[in-house]
Order: sequence, then C-alpha cells, then structure tokens
Amino acid sequence: TMFLAPPRNWLLEEAQSSPRSPQSPQQSSPRRERQRKEPEFVRILRRVEATELFDLEASPVANAVPAIDWTTVKPDLSRGEGRLPRDRTERKRDQILNVSASVDRLAPRGATVVDFCCGLGHQSALLAEMRPDLRLILVDRDQATLDLARKRTNASSKNNVSFVRSAVADFDGPPFDVGLALHACGSASDDVIDKCLQYDASFVVCPCCLGKVATEGRQRKKALPRSRKLRQIVDSEDSFRFLVRAADTHHYNGDATRRKCKTLLALDRLTAAEETAPHYHTSLVRMTPPTATPKNDILIGRSNRQGERTNT
Repeated sequence: TMFLAPPRNWLLEEAQSSPRSPQSPQQSSPRRERQRKEPEFVRILRRVEATELFDLEASPVANAVPAIDWTTVKPDLSRGEGRLPRDRTERKRDQILNVSASVDRLAPRGATVVDFCCGLGHQSALLAEMRPDLRLILVDRDQATLDLARKRTNASSKNNVSFVRSAVADFDGPPFDVGLALHACGSASDDVIDKCLQYDASFVVCPCCLGKVATEGRQRKKALPRSRKLRQIVDSEDSFRFLVRAADTHHYNGDATRRKCKTLLALDRLTAAEETAPHYHTSLVRMTPPTATPKNDILIGRSNRQGERTNT
C-alpha cells in the first residue's frame, strides 16, 4: 500500500516563517498589543501626563454650597411660564445653587453681575434672592427667551434686574464685576471668559457641549488648544479633536480616562486665561453633589484688581 504525503500549505509555511507574522515576538509584544487596542486620546493623554504640566489628579475639588429653603425663592422653577418638569427641577436647583454660591464669594457688595446666555433667567432669580444688593444684567441673543425671562422676573417684583439682547462676543454693556454662564454651549463658554477678561471682571463658567468646541473654534479662528502650555504637547487640531470627543462622552460609562480629558480641557481654558491676564487667579471645582449634571465642572477666575475697581 502506498501512503501519499499531504499537500504542503505553502502560504501557511511562509506566514509561520515570516518575521512579520503575528506569532513573532516582535509583533505580539505587550506594548504593541496595547498600542493596537488603545484609542488615540489615551496615547495623547499619556503624553500630557508624562510632562507633569497639568495636574489631572488634583482637580476638580468639590464646591462648597450653602443650605437653602427653596420655598422662599420666587419664581418657583416648577411653576408658571418657563417652568421646568418636576423631574428636572431638583437637579436644576443644585446647578444654579452651585453657580450662585461661587458668584457670591466673588462679588463685592453692590457689584454688577452679568448672566450670559441667561435662558429663562432661573440662575439670576436665585442670585436676586440671595444677594438683593447686586445689579443683575441678563444677556441672551434670543428675544423670545428674554421676554419670558422678563415675565418671570416681573412676576416676582425684582427691580435690580435688566435685560440685553446680544450674543456674548458682541456684548458692549456697562462695566461689570462678575460674569457667569451656566451651560453656555460649545465655544460660547470661551466667549464668556474672553469677555470677562476684556472687562477685567471675575468669571464663573460651567461649560457644556464640548464636542462643538473644536469645530466652532476653527470656524472662529481661535487657537486650539486655548493655552500655549497645552499647545506644546498637543500640537495639531486632529489630536485636540480626539481629546474633545473623549471629554464630551465621559459621562456615558463613567470612564475615568475620559473624565481626565474633560479636566484637561477645563484646565486648558483656565491656563489660557492666566496667560492672557496674569493678574487672574483661577480654580476648577466640581458641583456638589456631582450628580446635579454630568456637565458639573465650574471654571472660576478672580481678577485681583476687582477690589480696586469696585472702590473707585
């Protein structure tokens, strides 16, 4: 009986002997396997952390907020025109209380505060109750929204509030001491910070919609990243876009690495403010409780000249 050898698999033999085979030690090293699996933003973030220019572990710290009796705040967020659904009311209260507490610490007595992108005026309604000494200017580019905010304010008989229809970048109102923005969308948060620097005013900004920052920033010809310090490491718009996308989705799965991207973008904005105006002191805090909103970072900048300006 004759036994025939099985036919040779030339392709398999070549693959097994090739130095580029997936089985070769060079290709299957843990480092190469990790690089194949890692998203681009993780590699970028590792480069940032290696420089130690940004401390992503220490920020943000928890914000300090007072207890408040919401039955005394008028108008009620859940009643009247512009009311919120009851399932959103509690979280919105936490949000505006955090911003108000931060503004309260910055604003001297009799200060002028501008509420940029004010929407229906929920934020300023609480500030007017907490600090009746403040002069409040509500700014929004949508007239219908301003009209509704005015109705809610008039219904609660607040006479320390005025209204201006304007985009943030086009605002040319009177001097003010503190500018705030709760969830100003995309690059509007950058516009608020820039406007406050222009007026030498302190700022309290809670950003949102980070995914729009890269696109809108390019359209407006803003430098991206915002700070010179981060541009030393992230030197292309494509790399910056990877960070922005990761930061904008961190809350979907509680990913700590994506959360670091969000922290990095907040520190980038604050660093850019200090580079532009070295007399500013900035800090990053997180809302208390952090469940108030996934977009719970608060960017704070204090002008060290504020006292001089208010006293003159």
